[in-house]
Amino acid sequence: MTEYRAKHREWCEIEEWAETSESPWDSCILELRSRIEDLEALNYDLRVQLLRMANAIAKQLPDKNKFFADLTPDREEN
Repeated sequence: MTEYRAKHREWCEIEEWAETSESPWDSCILELRSRIEDLEALNYDLRVQLLRMANAIAKQLPDKNKFFADLTPDREEN
């Protein structure tokens, strides 16, 4: 699967097109984009909070390296 992200210019074109379109599907694309951006921002915030909590816990332990090694085990290859 090819990873593709629309550029700002392309989203501007879609917004203009959706304003004049009579199809509800065009505005659905923009709503989905908005929801995805919200989810990406929430995911980032949660990851930052998790890292802060892990660092706070690690500061209280005698072996921080073991704590982080146990927290992030290597993934098994399929």
